This record gives sequence, C-alpha cells and structure tokens, in this order.
Amino acid sequence: MVFLEGVMLKPVWLMCIAVWMLPVWSWADGSASDASGLGHEQPMNFFSSEARLRSELFESIALRHGFSLIEGRFGGDFNNDQLAFKEQGSRVILLLGLKRTSSTGDLQMDQMSMGPFLQFSSKWMLAVIQSLKLSENQYQKAIVLEKARAAKTLDFVLLLHDRVANDVKFLGVKAPD
Repeated sequence: MVFLEGVMLKPVWLMCIAVWMLPVWSWADGSASDASGLGHEQPMNFFSSEARLRSELFESIALRHGFSLIEGRFGGDFNNDQLAFKEQGSRVILLLGLKRTSSTGDLQMDQMSMGPFLQFSSKWMLAVIQSLKLSENQYQKAIVLEKARAAKTLDFVLLLHDRVANDVKFLGVKAPD
C-alpha cells in the first residue's frame, strides 16, 4: 500500500497496471475545459499556453504535497511530462505528470519515453537515473532514486487530470516489467 500525506491509497486494477486514486484538487466551477484550455484536443509543447498551465499545475500540487521537482521533461504529450519525488519514511515516491485522461476516461502512458521505453518501466527508470546523473544539479536526486529502486522502496504515482470527473488526482501505479 502507498501512503501519501497520511492517506492510504486504495489499489484499483486497470488492465495490467495496479493503481491507487486520491483526489487532490477539483475545478471550482466545472468549466475548466472551456476556461483553462485543458479540455482542448490540440497538440501542445512546452511553449504553448496549455503546456505552461499544465506545468504550473503540476509544480504547484507537487510542491504543496512536499515533493522536490526534478528538472527536465520525461515524455508525454510533446514531451511535457515532469517528475518530482519525495522521501516518506523508508519509501521514495516518484511523481509523474500532468497526465490527462481522454474524454472517455482512458489513460495512455508514453511508450517511447527516454528512448524506446514505457514510462515507469524498469528500463525507463534506469534511463531517467542515468540522465539525471549527467547533471551536477540533479546528481543527488539520481542517487536517491537509484538507492530506492535497488532497495525496492520506490513507488510510482501519476498526477492525473481526470476529464470525466473533471478533477486532478494522485494515481498510484505499479508497472509490469
């Protein structure tokens, strides 16, 4: 079980990925799709207004919940997924986001992130750690993640914008190897 901010996340099975869901933020007026741009089906990149909004939301929620941001982008829609992590007790939680469901509630993990690797897969995690080691500013974060991976104390969580429920949630994930 994964605990986040004193709340136990309950496992839910979705295809072959185990997930835990915890609402963390809801749109106040239910009109976020029109007002925020998060509901538009258009390509985006780091420089688009949608990408900036998604990045700001990820960073705000991650910092509010005690995560340390990791510099860079790690796959996703036009390579705009971000990472953050936090040490909590004997565990390390790696947060990836901001992911969005489709209008029908489907979720797609990037299958070509950090080379030809599925996000949260073992090889993807190795690629992330190696890339962080190349940066003097990120080296210590890489060591924390590497030690947690080796000790099997690394938990994966998505920050997910659920377009069906129109809110943002933490979604614990166990990816198959």
